[in-house]
Amino acid sequence: MPITINNVTANNQISIINDADINSSNPNDGPAKYSGNTEADVVIDGRAYLNISSSDIIPSNVHALQFSPVTDSGELEYVGNAHNLVLSSSADIPSWANTMITRWNGEKTYEDTYNSVLSDLVANLDATSETYAADYESAESNASAQATTAKNNILSA
Repeated sequence: MPITINNVTANNQISIINDADINSSNPNDGPAKYSGNTEADVVIDGRAYLNISSSDIIPSNVHALQFSPVTDSGELEYVGNAHNLVLSSSADIPSWANTMITRWNGEKTYEDTYNSVLSDLVANLDATSETYAADYESAESNASAQATTAKNNILSA
C-alpha cells in the first residue's frame, strides 16, 4: 500500500543511501573519503536524486534506509558490523528520513518546473531569428529562476 511522507507518495521503494559515492562536482567529498560534507542519494520509486546535502540530518553511523511500502517494512543499515534495524511499519521510519524525502521532493520539483517552463518558453521562440541563441539563454535563465523558487517553496514549507 502506498505511503505519503511530506506530500510525497511512495508506491514501491524508498532508498536513502548516506555518503554513497564520489560527487565529482565537490572535491570535499565526505566521511566515506575521510573529509568534507556528507551527501545522500535518495531514490523513490526509481526516481533518483544524487548528492543531496545530508550532513546536518542523517546520523553518521547510518549507511542506508531501505523501505518498501508494498510490505510496509524495511531496514535501517548501519556502517560497519552493527546489525541492521528492522522497520516493521512506516511508523518506524526515522524523522531524518522525512527531511531527506522533502529534500528529494525539492530536487524533483526543481527538475519538473525547469523542464516545463523551458519547454513552454522555447515553444514560443523563432528558431530562425538572429537572436535565437540569446533568447534561448534567457529562457533557460527564466526557467532556472522559476524552478529555484518552486524548490525553495517546497523546502521552506
